[in-house]
Amino acid sequence: MSKPHRFLIALALALPIPALADFSGIWHIDFPNRNAIASISDEFNIYLIQQGSTVCGFHYGTARQREKIDWGWKDERKPTVYGKLDDSGTTITLSLISSHNNVPIEATLTDNGDRLTWNVTNTEQASAITIPHSVTLRRAAPRGFELRRLTSCNDDNTVVAR
Repeated sequence: MSKPHRFLIALALALPIPALADFSGIWHIDFPNRNAIASISDEFNIYLIQQGSTVCGFHYGTARQREKIDWGWKDERKPTVYGKLDDSGTTITLSLISSHNNVPIEATLTDNGDRLTWNVTNTEQASAITIPHSVTLRRAAPRGFELRRLTSCNDDNTVVAR
């Protein structure tokens, strides 16, 4: 091997490789209700698996003290959340299909260590009372049912079930 080739290989090995964020898991936020009469809190959850640069999963959101519910694991063969990781390795651009809106909700998820920043990017065209426009989500412990059949994502937005 020539010196230039060895130099290029050594340089490639020495350059830092950006680490991909791990978006797999359950991400959650509670919206505490400070009403003295009813103390029912609303919430927003996304359940994700990541395979390389592809992310898919399901969502669950509530509003108006859980009188409005938007959930996405009823049909376990088609995710309601589907997205791709960008070149930075820390942000996902995704689509969420709400049961309260015909237009997909476009959003970004940005990794902030143990938290994710959620920002809806098409609020003019799509909104659902059960889906927040901008929040910080924290990782939540699984309760056993959220990802029960989700094992992998396909490019055609379908899920490979167990």
